[in-house]
Amino acid sequence: MRKIELGEIPKEKINISDKGFEPIANGFNAVVKSLQDTTGFAEKIGKGDFKVEIKLKSSNDTLGASLLKMRDELKRSAEESQKRNWIGSCSTKS
Repeated sequence: MRKIELGEIPKEKINISDKGFEPIANGFNAVVKSLQDTTGFAEKIGKGDFKVEIKLKSSNDTLGASLLKMRDELKRSAEESQKRNWIGSCSTKS
């Protein structure tokens, strides 16, 4: 947990032999998988891949919804910038 608290995302799953702690380990592993998915989504957007999707975990998934909104706004901004650049290049050719 301390690594996650410091922003590090574990690469391996936690395996616990004690069946009593299995639900905790499974929950922790689910959180780690979600963080890995979210990180991958953000990395792809950072590279300009605005077609990337992320599945909302629930109707209350505020992080996922915020990331989708960010993606859509960045895509819109990139498209507007591309249009301005195209118009600018056309007007300099005249």
